[in-house]
Amino acid sequence: MEEGLTKEIVEELKLRAERSKTPVPVGVSNRHVHFTKEDFKAVFGAEAEPVLFRQLRQPGFFACDEMVVVEGPKGALKNVRMIGPYRTYTQIEISLGDARALGVEPPIRDSGKLDNTPGIKITGPKGSVTLKKGVILSKRHIH
Repeated sequence: MEEGLTKEIVEELKLRAERSKTPVPVGVSNRHVHFTKEDFKAVFGAEAEPVLFRQLRQPGFFACDEMVVVEGPKGALKNVRMIGPYRTYTQIEISLGDARALGVEPPIRDSGKLDNTPGIKITGPKGSVTLKKGVILSKRHIH
């Protein structure tokens, strides 16, 4: 019995060692915007459609060529990239350093959890939208 248990433990340890050699790809996104279709059209023009920049590791999600300026009470961030597809609500996910630079105090939240979050102005080549809510510090997560 003891010999069988020892063999089982050794096999499990071999399996764990082999798994640890398998690389796990990780993508980091410190700041980006998710648009509703309506807000996208207001910022980029009525005829505009998002242009694929590259696919993301999360299936179904993609970075777009389109970038905006995000303006807060204290400052602005340029070249904030759009992540597709369209969402039900427009939201901005930023870092703590970005929040300080903008002069906003967003909570740490899961994407899409926008109640009691600050708003912000988003400006693109064809116009701007001012959100009443939608700025978050994205809760750390893995896709």
